[in-house]
Amino acid sequence: MSGKPHVTRMVLTYAKPKSKRPNLCKSVQSVDKKTAESESQQLATQLTDQYRKAISGTHEILLFGAMMLQLGGMLNQRGPNRDAVATGPGAKGLGLKGWIEEHCPEINYFTARSFYNLARGLVETLAIPAKMDLPLLLSSPVDQLSKHDANIRAKVDEFLSGKSKRQLEFDFGIRAPKPHHPGGNVQLVKWLRENHPELKGIEQVKELPKSIQAEYEAYLESITPTPEQAWNMRVDNARKYWQTFRENIRLYTTPDNPYHFAPLPKPEKEALLGSLEKVCEELRSSLKA
Repeated sequence: MSGKPHVTRMVLTYAKPKSKRPNLCKSVQSVDKKTAESESQQLATQLTDQYRKAISGTHEILLFGAMMLQLGGMLNQRGPNRDAVATGPGAKGLGLKGWIEEHCPEINYFTARSFYNLARGLVETLAIPAKMDLPLLLSSPVDQLSKHDANIRAKVDEFLSGKSKRQLEFDFGIRAPKPHHPGGNVQLVKWLRENHPELKGIEQVKELPKSIQAEYEAYLESITPTPEQAWNMRVDNARKYWQTFRENIRLYTTPDNPYHFAPLPKPEKEALLGSLEKVCEELRSSLKA
């Protein structure tokens, strides 16, 4: 299809915007069931199509999110029925999530919801009026918008210029910046924070005063295990993993257990057997050492 997405009545179509723009969120209480089902199917098709585009660029992502915002508004206006948001957005068949699962199975709801959050962040950050037809604003050629709407579109385009989805998530507070990790010796930085907070900012041993350097080296020596301690640690780890392995073998070879190995296809049984034989060979070798 060619042209730009355009809202007509409660579904998006690909046609030149009309002078009078119907609102997608118009109440559908007066629409008969057959018409509502037809419009839902059309909206589902167009929403899925826009979802496919949304991963290709920030503008498409925001347009998809705007469509999700309007869909949420439409479901809210339907009132207390099986699609009403208020009756439980997490349940299948109810609310935005349920509507997406029922009508747009190709769409991953959690990805779609992240796009929804971006569109909501855009509306809140730029104080876009609630009555604004956001999908139409984002999809229409600027010369087909009113002067008022064109000014808002200019603000949106300027705000989005050069920004990735990730950057927008930071801007809208959706994604928190990762904490800074020192680029130097992390263990040293931690030790200094606990023992010499006055030396904050030093990240390398060579930057330490001689006396503090000697103190730190003594600390490292104190926490370095002796060969005997290191060996005992290996023994403890091996014993722990062996106990887990032994329990799993018992569990998966008990005939009445639902996780028994017997139902596996032959190639997988052969692969399992090969792995066990390799373990046995390594154990025999260790006994001879």
